[in-house]
Amino acid sequence: MYVGTGANAQAAAQALARRHAEREAIRRTLHEAVVRLQTVDGLTTDLNMATAVLLEAYLLAEGFHRHNFGPWRRRRDGHGR
Repeated sequence: MYVGTGANAQAAAQALARRHAEREAIRRTLHEAVVRLQTVDGLTTDLNMATAVLLEAYLLAEGFHRHNFGPWRRRRDGHGR
C-alpha cells in the first residue's frame, strides 16, 4: 500500500514497524511456551513410564499375571502368593 511521502508515510512506516515488532514478540512468547510445555510433557511421560514399571512389579510380586498383554489376573495355580 503506497502512502506517499512526508508525515503520513512516516506514521505508516512506524505503525508497520510496531506491528512487526508485536508479531515477533508474540511469536517469541509462543515459542518459549511450547518449549516449556515440551519439557513438562517429557517429564510427565517419564513419570508415567516409571509408574507403570512400579505397578507391574507390584502386581507380579502379589501373584498377578498377564497372558499376552491382556488384563491383570490373579494366579489360581498356586504360583506367586
